[in-house]
Amino acid sequence: MKAFDLSEESGDVESLYQLNARSSYNFSVDLRIQEKSGDRVYPVQGLLLYFPSTLADGETIPYPYDKHELFECFWQGRLIPRTVIPCLDFCKLKKPRIAAQRDKLPDSCFKRLKGMLFFDRTMLTGHNKLNLLLPSDMLGRRLNDCFHKREEKRFCDWLSKCHKCLDEEWVFCDETEVGSGKYRTLQLSGSVHGCVLRAGDYICVKRTNPHMYGKIEYFSKEKDSVFISRRPCKQTLDLGKYVLQFSKFVGLKQ
Repeated sequence: MKAFDLSEESGDVESLYQLNARSSYNFSVDLRIQEKSGDRVYPVQGLLLYFPSTLADGETIPYPYDKHELFECFWQGRLIPRTVIPCLDFCKLKKPRIAAQRDKLPDSCFKRLKGMLFFDRTMLTGHNKLNLLLPSDMLGRRLNDCFHKREEKRFCDWLSKCHKCLDEEWVFCDETEVGSGKYRTLQLSGSVHGCVLRAGDYICVKRTNPHMYGKIEYFSKEKDSVFISRRPCKQTLDLGKYVLQFSKFVGLKQ
């Protein structure tokens, strides 16, 4: 049997969350539950972690919560695996949203979160410590009743700051008439404002040998076919996750 030193393990899910997170949001609430003996208060501590998008690595969250539940629950520091909360109202993506709201805080930011709820020994658990005795759906409703409106504003301010200071991502604007998914403008948003590429701009591609000079036709989120004609010839250029279509001018001196 092979022995493992758990203190040296860093590839588990919880360690990845701690290593990759770049910002945290703390909150607390007193969960009030009516019992036969009267109202009982259970203190709850909460934590949200933010995993930014970067140009080098793309999305950095280990496991996006659209595939898992947002909030894990811990009792006395121990994970309770069968009690999960899909989301809480104050941090939920609310639709519809107007363009100004999406520009300030894109929908994608809400998918870069992972949450944890911590309960003390006063909260009752099952004998095998796999779940809390209060069902997940009821627990979520009771928690939502405890938060004030100002919690949502405080959360949105924090999330907006995370996007502005930590995210590095390309944003597509002005969809063209040549087909769905093709755009005229590509700009960097988040912490790297300032770089904007537009259809019609002339560029020098230095990652090729020899360098290529051309005019941008459009941008696409998906890889496109390579269209070739005589002069100029149309080519696609891979920008990592994205593609731009441009007309290559041949015969120009380097």
